[in-house]
Amino acid sequence: MYKIILILVLVFVESYAGKYYGSIKAGYNSIGNSKITTKGDKKDIESSFEPHFDIGSIAVGMFHGRYTFEVEYSTDKYTQKEQMWSKDGDKFTANDVKSGNSLDIQVLYANAYYYPRYKLYGALPYIGGGMGIANIKVVAVYDYGAYSENAEETTIAGHITGGFMKKFDADIYFGASARLVKYMAIKYKNSHGGDMTYEPGLSGGLSVDVRVLF
Repeated sequence: MYKIILILVLVFVESYAGKYYGSIKAGYNSIGNSKITTKGDKKDIESSFEPHFDIGSIAVGMFHGRYTFEVEYSTDKYTQKEQMWSKDGDKFTANDVKSGNSLDIQVLYANAYYYPRYKLYGALPYIGGGMGIANIKVVAVYDYGAYSENAEETTIAGHITGGFMKKFDADIYFGASARLVKYMAIKYKNSHGGDMTYEPGLSGGLSVDVRVLF
């Protein structure tokens, strides 16, 4: 059965694809404050993270008319800047936040983009988005080791993206894009066995990319 499905998919791709491409993106990414809540406790924890610049994703896709469809692997690792917690209406800054505290996110997306018929100064604008499976790893030790969060869970992610591509030669395009990403919360247990909910903030990024047709 799986072989039949694979053959049908390959026939569809070969029949409807105009050209195939591979792409790589590098950019500046940031993420809003992430929130941790403990079941049975009214203590909420917020973590802020340093923005960073790196090579953030690779993708392969195909053209079909004024659309492109692609599979993208995206990765981001944020270093914690500060951690705050509140209890009974009072707010505090967590003590002894470790330099190794981080948020590591890897996502496999299925994306679709639409290219309007007009050009903007010779460039092709596009808009679209995607849904994917995200692997989120959070590492946090604070309050002199009294609290420890170390979890790795899978959740859902979605994004909207807009940008433009400009032809460099017959098979190479350069472009830039802006993206907003939303990650769904994950649930896990902390070092004391308590039930935790970790909700990453809204992520935003600006990227430049190169796309090679083949």
